[in-house]
Amino acid sequence: DSALIYMSGGDPHFLAETLTGTPVWKAIIKNWHSGGSLAGCSAGAIEMFRVAARTVGLKVGEGLHQLRHTCVSVLIAEGANPKEIQEWVGHASIEETMDTYGHLFPNAKHQLSGMLDNYAKKHSDNVPLSVAN
Repeated sequence: DSALIYMSGGDPHFLAETLTGTPVWKAIIKNWHSGGSLAGCSAGAIEMFRVAARTVGLKVGEGLHQLRHTCVSVLIAEGANPKEIQEWVGHASIEETMDTYGHLFPNAKHQLSGMLDNYAKKHSDNVPLSVAN
């Protein structure tokens, strides 16, 4: 048994049709029933999750959107680049990604301030500090 089953890529309908009822599919469902997690970010993974969700009794609308948000939240927590996240989840623009998930980027202002402080410390011997009038 696995703690995490991660699925990604492919035509969602083809993946669902191909795996449903197979020994692989039965192993996925068995693992899920015994506490394993099912995760993924692609349309294929979401379609497979939809089929698995119905198999275990989840109703329409339960879990699918949360899976997508969980995926993005984990990527942000692990330091993924916002542009890469935008492309990964298929948002039309970086604005859509940041409007939806921007609040999850931890202490962005503090991190930027720290970066500027570090730069100033590294270069304080090289650049005389003066105030221009």
